[in-house]
Amino acid sequence: MVLWLILFARSLPPCAQAYRLASDFYGIGFFSADKVALSIGLATDSNERIMAAIKHVLAASREFGHCYLTESQTRTQVNELLEMDLGDRLPGLLKQMYHERSPRKHPSQHFFCPDAGQNNAAI
Repeated sequence: MVLWLILFARSLPPCAQAYRLASDFYGIGFFSADKVALSIGLATDSNERIMAAIKHVLAASREFGHCYLTESQTRTQVNELLEMDLGDRLPGLLKQMYHERSPRKHPSQHFFCPDAGQNNAAI
């Protein structure tokens, strides 16, 4: 199955699209997609990888019943997940993701995913 995933990821436009595996295929999550992306040459500090990690952190928080994460909470969890320090990159990436409509930023500076439910009040 891993070989098939690698071949699928290679067939997509840049290798960063490997993270689509996590959303397009049931049973494939961030960790599997990350292995594929890294195996086909995506940089460990690429914006695509970090944004996929942000989406994973927000979705995982929703599974634990959280309604939102602050920027600080998001930074801490993404730093731990990727085992790297995002430095000052997080605000710019969150802004880029906001313009792409995921995640959404509440005026209180909390972040949530737009696909979390009809009321858009959860991560």
